[in-house]
Amino acid sequence: MLQSATPQPYVLLAEYNQWFNAKMADVARGFQSSQLMVQLNHIHVMDCLWLSRFGLYTPRLPPPAAMDDIRFKSVFRWYQRQREADTRLLHFVRQLSPDDLTTPIELVTKAEGEKMCRPLWALLTHLFNHQSLHRGELVCELAHGGVSFGQSDVLPFTPACDPATPPLARTARTARAAHLAQPQARPH
Repeated sequence: MLQSATPQPYVLLAEYNQWFNAKMADVARGFQSSQLMVQLNHIHVMDCLWLSRFGLYTPRLPPPAAMDDIRFKSVFRWYQRQREADTRLLHFVRQLSPDDLTTPIELVTKAEGEKMCRPLWALLTHLFNHQSLHRGELVCELAHGGVSFGQSDVLPFTPACDPATPPLARTARTARAAHLAQPQARPH
């Protein structure tokens, strides 16, 4: 179980999320697809649900009554509210300390009505993973309609290695990571 972490990866993912949604609003403007709007609405209502679970509810970003709520019929209207949600989430993760990430959060799942308690870091990981899943679906929906989204990788948002770090040290860490990634033989 993760005992300590840094909020830095969540800041990176929130910045990427904000960039991606702004680009989606620009690229998808004028693109007519009911499935695209279903996906955009789902992303928004789930972001609002998580914001409310993290204590960041606002009347303009209310939690959904259902996961398939359709709040917006146009990309423009969706982005007006999504931009607020993205900004609120980014501000939240920028304020987190490593200790905050281990804070237990109690919630009831929307889908199954199951009560659970998870550390904040696990819920943030779930939130950003959920967004990635649906971003991929959105890019595919656009491509299927003949619209290229262009670059969508998170890599440009990642920090470069410190040039002061000797390459040998990076190589040793990389070799260790590669060793750990190898499948281990299981005893019979």
